[in-house]
Amino acid sequence: MPGGIYFFIKMKKKENRDLILRQKKLNEIKQKEQNHREDLENNNPDEYQKLLEDEKKIKKEEQLKNKLYSKARTGVILFAILHLLAEVVFSELGQPVYGPAFNLGVSLIFLKNQIIKKNKTYDNPILQGMIISFNVFVIRFVLGFLIAFYQA
Repeated sequence: MPGGIYFFIKMKKKENRDLILRQKKLNEIKQKEQNHREDLENNNPDEYQKLLEDEKKIKKEEQLKNKLYSKARTGVILFAILHLLAEVVFSELGQPVYGPAFNLGVSLIFLKNQIIKKNKTYDNPILQGMIISFNVFVIRFVLGFLIAFYQA
């Protein structure tokens, strides 16, 4: 057992060293970026203004993505609540929480992948979130039915 403690302490020290190295590299990158910005501001004001406009544009796009994701997430959560209520009402098992929790997790991961990484936009994000959750529910239901059917 002492070997395990020694290994744990050794790994923690290595993680701390790695973290310190990453922080130093990040600080160096930030410093280089700050120097580049100051250089642009002093020597090339037009380029600096363009850089600021591009940063504002990127920030605005990220805010729109986050707003869209939060609205779509509302639809996923609404479906999860309805799904949980249906599971409680129709369940003969004692613990109906696993299915809705699984649906919620998979739906949120899929939705985040679609909106944030693939830049998809939706006209009605709440409805789209509910549709994605419903599709995950149907897939899980069909797979469960097939597994139960072939086991019997």
